[in-house]
Amino acid sequence: MKQVRRVLPIIAGLLVLVVVSLGLVIAGHGTDAPVERAVTIHIASPWQVTLNSRAGRIFIVGYTAGGTGARVVSTLDTTTGHEVNATPGQASNPPQIYSSPGIQPLVDAETNRLFLFGQSGTSILDATSGATLATIPRTGDSAALADQGARLLLADSASDHVYLLDARNGRLLRTVAAGHLPRSLAVDARTARAFVYNAGDATVSMLDAGSGRILRTTAHVWGGEELAVDTATGRVFAAASNTRAVSVLDASTGALLRTTRVGRAPGLLCVDERRGRVLVVDHFDNTVSVLDAASGRLLRTTKVGKSPVALALDRQVGHAVVVNYGDGTAGTLDTATGALLQTVHVGISPEAVAVDERTSRTFVIANGNGYGIVAVLDTRTGKLLWTTRVGERPDTVMVDEAAGRALVLSAYGGAEPAPDRWTWLPGWLRDRLLWIAPRPTPAPSSTSTASLHILDVTR
Repeated sequence: MKQVRRVLPIIAGLLVLVVVSLGLVIAGHGTDAPVERAVTIHIASPWQVTLNSRAGRIFIVGYTAGGTGARVVSTLDTTTGHEVNATPGQASNPPQIYSSPGIQPLVDAETNRLFLFGQSGTSILDATSGATLATIPRTGDSAALADQGARLLLADSASDHVYLLDARNGRLLRTVAAGHLPRSLAVDARTARAFVYNAGDATVSMLDAGSGRILRTTAHVWGGEELAVDTATGRVFAAASNTRAVSVLDASTGALLRTTRVGRAPGLLCVDERRGRVLVVDHFDNTVSVLDAASGRLLRTTKVGKSPVALALDRQVGHAVVVNYGDGTAGTLDTATGALLQTVHVGISPEAVAVDERTSRTFVIANGNGYGIVAVLDTRTGKLLWTTRVGERPDTVMVDEAAGRALVLSAYGGAEPAPDRWTWLPGWLRDRLLWIAPRPTPAPSSTSTASLHILDVTR
């Protein structure tokens, strides 16, 4: 009898586990879904990825696999994953492309141009074929396109200059001495104004984006590593992690209108022009602050998960999804009110997110136990729809709405996910049991290969 009593709790626990697992599977939450296509890319340590949705191309910059150390740009078809072109990099003589980790690439679909930025120069490529069109011996900390893609601006803190170039051929049009240590750039397409944050003297310079002429320099802007423009209200927002504030400027005159106190370390800025809201993510306070875009007034500060690192907006629905690295969750907020609607667990250390506004789906990449995870949420409700495994160390997720595909780049492990010795557990439980520690993954080397996983967003 005593033995029966000892066994009963174990049996009861197993029954509860089975019932809960079946319930979640039936409800459609946390179930594993297959990847439509997985492609091994012969690139090691990829550091830059960008998408040209109009042409159906994704561009990946890294080293050639095999230990040669040559840099390469691989051009892939977003539907099939097949490589269209591979452009040699800086190891070639003369150099055909410049590219280094740091400043993100720019794509202009209207002019069909891809811009890559390196430590010593900038490269212009055809955004369909990947062919190199021009190389420029100038670079910067930040870049922006203006004048309907005809102008390229580079803010270079090393030289204390802003360079204005012809975006079609890379020809230098003007060198502007804007301020001390120009670090970040933003362009208001409506007024054709460019805004440059000068970290060395805490100023913002307003330039004519077509000619490069300085129109005004505004002082006492304490932080502007993050710049965002709201064309609907004609406002420019500047924030930095060491300022505890967001500065609001008039996009027509460049005047400082307001300085709004937020959290300890305001960083990421996102503007929802439809609802007149600005969302500010604070990594240290674990909050998202919501500002009125017209006045800059603080409307609400919402507590989210631990260490939020990324945020994506669905402007059709009016919701935002914030990814919390510290506790493996993703929270869905109402952008108009700032209210937190739902929080779900998505995996270990999630760090990137992308939204498909056509299907109201959100894709979050995280880590499992020796493999990567893509968690798919319903942006309208914030509920978890399904998860699927991808290669190790997924670090980039993008959505090609035209093709109806989500693209996930994993820097290590090839196209096949690593075997998991805990497959006998349900996926929703396996990724929550942190005591099942992920296997240590060696750093990608020059001989390892990356992988691209293509998912159907309509699923």
